[in-house]
Amino acid sequence: MTGLKSSLTYLIIDDLINSICTYLPKYQESLKNLKKNGYEIIGYARKSPTGEDITCRTRLLKSMISNLEERSFATKIFVSPCSWASTPLESCDLLTNQ
Repeated sequence: MTGLKSSLTYLIIDDLINSICTYLPKYQESLKNLKKNGYEIIGYARKSPTGEDITCRTRLLKSMISNLEERSFATKIFVSPCSWASTPLESCDLLTNQ
């Protein structure tokens, strides 16, 4: 690598590392400002219909809920325990006669 190309590569990598390290605090600060202005943070967790057992599915959903509470300060969380990502939100988890 030439000197200039090497220097640019290190600058790009340094900027990328800085962006990754500061993302969560900046995100959380913006959420704190929303809460301070009277907004409520609502979270949504969903699990695709895959082959894991109910114990595993429950553990994974609880982990998602915990992350929404801890990282995003969500105070209300809606959960779709068995729905595809492509399913429209308004029809998730509705019982059908199929």
